[in-house]
Amino acid sequence: MNNKFWYKKGLKDGIPIALGYFAVAVTLGITAEKAGLTAFQTFIATGTTLASAGGYAGISVIAAMGGYFEMFLTMLIVNARYLLMSCSLSQKISPKTSTLHRMGIAFGVTDEIFGISSVVSGYLNPFYNYGAKFGNAWYTQKELDIAQSIEQKISALSSLSEKQEILKAIKGAKVNCR
Repeated sequence: MNNKFWYKKGLKDGIPIALGYFAVAVTLGITAEKAGLTAFQTFIATGTTLASAGGYAGISVIAAMGGYFEMFLTMLIVNARYLLMSCSLSQKISPKTSTLHRMGIAFGVTDEIFGISSVVSGYLNPFYNYGAKFGNAWYTQKELDIAQSIEQKISALSSLSEKQEILKAIKGAKVNCR
């Protein structure tokens, strides 16, 4: 099987993960807003940690007015599991895989990516991993764009009754998933 096949398989397998990230992204945004962070600061904080648990922990330390040492220690403890996950995935990589591809697989390992990558039969093709990561990043960005657009439109409304009517409509909307 070629790299294109594995990339597409990774994209497909990553879709449910990306859809699940929507709720996490909204929760993280609410936490960041309560901590007093701007949207840009939140984007930088979560974009550099890659994993939502690390982002949430970092924002919690900021909200508690923690210092650099507390931030470092929290990130080290929360993200230490990724070292173990990467070590485990390294056992599924063909000995012929280049160092560059090994680094590509190791970068961006999350709990969910680890889960789907570890159940792939045989050696793990790096392109499967790339597809899963790209799919998650693309779909999650689209979800965030939609959520931000809805939030901006609701905020632009002048009266509280209009906002309440829209929120009722959103809560009552039926989604057709096929």
